[in-house]
Amino acid sequence: MSDRLRRSIERRFGQAWTIDGVETLCRYRYKNDTHTLKTFTSTLAKDTVCVNPDGEMFEVIGSKRVNADTFEHVLKPINTTEMPDWTPSR
Repeated sequence: MSDRLRRSIERRFGQAWTIDGVETLCRYRYKNDTHTLKTFTSTLAKDTVCVNPDGEMFEVIGSKRVNADTFEHVLKPINTTEMPDWTPSR
């Protein structure tokens, strides 16, 4: 894919995600109960934290190279809310 075409696609469909503290244009997709993120930088290490533009946090559970300049990452949401205390009161 040419660099010009890739930049055009990123501007049209990409969103700025924060990956390990660095803002990166990515394309996000949720399909068949799977969160995926496409980038053009490199594969990401497992447990890398990614934050979407709305502030939701995800961690990388898998990363692979799709073609010469596209990388796809499988994400898992990080639960930032506390679990309710289900201990019965007496």
